Amino acid sequence: MYYGDWASTKPRRYDGGGNRPLPQIDFPTRGTWIISRSKENQWDFQQAAERITRLPEWDNRPQIWGKGMIEKTALNLPNGISTGPQSIATRVNIHLYIQNNFGLAGQAPPPTTEWIDPI
Repeated sequence: MYYGDWASTKPRRYDGGGNRPLPQIDFPTRGTWIISRSKENQWDFQQAAERITRLPEWDNRPQIWGKGMIEKTALNLPNGISTGPQSIATRVNIHLYIQNNFGLAGQAPPPTTEWIDPI
């Protein structure tokens, strides 16, 4: 059996005919999908991540790689999210972790080993 998040990561073409996607940070939770982007104010990834980290839902985030990427971006630290594909990878990491642990009572346990960023 294979499990994935293909529906939200399918390749899209941007060949000059339309607008490129705006920078955004998506934060999946057990019951919602929070999208942080602004068409009016033209936020960058750092501003979108800051807004996510100020939400009440952020307090219950899983202690995983995707959470760390959002935190690094919000704090404007090196190797945070700076492209659409990085934002998608972050969202997918959190989403798959929640889905994998969805049937567990309460908060999903953190991974048993510490994440080491190879960059």
